[in-house]
Amino acid sequence: GAAVRPMSRRELSDLYEARARLEAFACELAAERAAEAQLGELGRAAEAFEAATRISDDEARLEALRRGNDDFHQRIAEATGNAFLSLVLTAIRDNPLALRSLRSFGREELGRSALFHRMIARAIGERRGDRAARLMIEHVLQARDALGASLPAEEAARSPSASRRRRILESSAVKRVND
Repeated sequence: GAAVRPMSRRELSDLYEARARLEAFACELAAERAAEAQLGELGRAAEAFEAATRISDDEARLEALRRGNDDFHQRIAEATGNAFLSLVLTAIRDNPLALRSLRSFGREELGRSALFHRMIARAIGERRGDRAARLMIEHVLQARDALGASLPAEEAARSPSASRRRRILESSAVKRVND
């Protein structure tokens, strides 16, 4: 059988950087295009993820978190109305690292993710795609940082400096100003 080699530090960082940008773009489109029913579904998906954080059994909690996280992000992708973007985002999220990231989260990180889901859903519901995009970038990059901290040193992706994170956020803002 084929063996999957671990991602390098750079590959992990690149994956999450790409995901952050694509998910942010999805938020912008969803804020413009989502039907009212889709906004309600997105809000319920955020609530379901938050409820999953309170499950006491570790394995049941992990499975509920995985389903809830997938559902939340997929609902945003579907609300874009862009089948190609939805397909690319599904491929990026359908990655063993995503589950590993959730498994490594403590209560604080889970609470923070639930808060980001609520804030992103609210911003999309208010048709504030720019705000939802900024929140999504931070949400994805924080997940990347938590994952990197949980991996053995030889697999871990070194978190980019604060200045690199700021450049990622600023470039999204510059793009919107220039459009």
